[in-house]
Amino acid sequence: MTQLVGWVSAPNIRGTISLIHGCLATIIICTWNALHLNIPADKDSVSRKVLRHIQWMVIGILAPELVSMSALRERPPAALMVNPVRSDVSPKSWTLTHAQYVNMGGFSLVFSNDSRYRLNAPQFLALLSNDCIKLPRISERDIQDKSNADSFQKTFACLQIGWFLSYVASRAIQQLPVTTLELFTVGFISCTFFTYGGWWHKPKDVDVPTDIHTHDTFESLQTLLGEHTNRYQEPRIRIGIMDNLGSDRTGMGIFKLVLILPMLTFGASHLLGWNTHFNSKIETILWRTCSIGCLSLPLVIFVVSQLSTVRKMRSASIAVFMPEVLYICLRLYLVVEVFLGLRKVPSAVYDDVHWTQFVPHLGS
Repeated sequence: MTQLVGWVSAPNIRGTISLIHGCLATIIICTWNALHLNIPADKDSVSRKVLRHIQWMVIGILAPELVSMSALRERPPAALMVNPVRSDVSPKSWTLTHAQYVNMGGFSLVFSNDSRYRLNAPQFLALLSNDCIKLPRISERDIQDKSNADSFQKTFACLQIGWFLSYVASRAIQQLPVTTLELFTVGFISCTFFTYGGWWHKPKDVDVPTDIHTHDTFESLQTLLGEHTNRYQEPRIRIGIMDNLGSDRTGMGIFKLVLILPMLTFGASHLLGWNTHFNSKIETILWRTCSIGCLSLPLVIFVVSQLSTVRKMRSASIAVFMPEVLYICLRLYLVVEVFLGLRKVPSAVYDDVHWTQFVPHLGS
């Protein structure tokens, strides 16, 4: 006779593959949803767009703090466009979504000969203030409609993040060991919050810009645009993420301190592994040293850059360059160590937390 059973609980254990899968799934989901790239060039091929996204995915996975800093640096130029202080040139009815849309190359200037020129934010404001173009009639809803941001994807990403943080916290409360890979993922998530904050109002994956027509020629507007070349008329040239950064340096001294917050939180997450098990004394020392370095070097870079700005030191580039190179080296070691550390771990690492099997997630 066939034996019948009722509810059967899963073993209170996880495997190495599920541990790695849970961390990598969280990292990839966070990166994919957090990336808000600028609008591609008019004649970019599908493969070129995919390769660009993959390139930023790799950067986001290996150096999430870099993506976070890029997102944060886009925020002030966008805020200044809708700031009442600049109401003489800024559209009063516009929102941060409009401003971010301009920054990402959302408007393409179409000349009388049908040639196109992708406007950056300062050029757009210059043309608008000199009555060379009319304010485009595009609402925030219209821009969001062009965006490919999926509320389901964002919700799923938030659930995955919430589950992972709760899982790591539960292990700490129950005094179960947490691996360095999980701490790395926690640091990654902290950077994702900064990325979301910087790009919260930025449309996602917009493929085609909005046309603005003018009866002028490129030559007649060349001086106003501040261009001596037709770089944005080239078919494969687009407004890059770095093009509009620092276009207005008001308050940049204080803002630079905000910029290094992702680096600080990421470094601090590695310090949580101070007493984690390592397979050798050398690895323990290296992990602790690199964690301290990743936490302190951003402050060193900030102080040196500020002093060089105030005193106009010619050797500033070298003074800042050396700590940056050292920071990169320390970060690379930490990335390698989070995986090397899994070769031998305490058995309690694979003890699971019961409640996790009742919450939807990807991973162990």
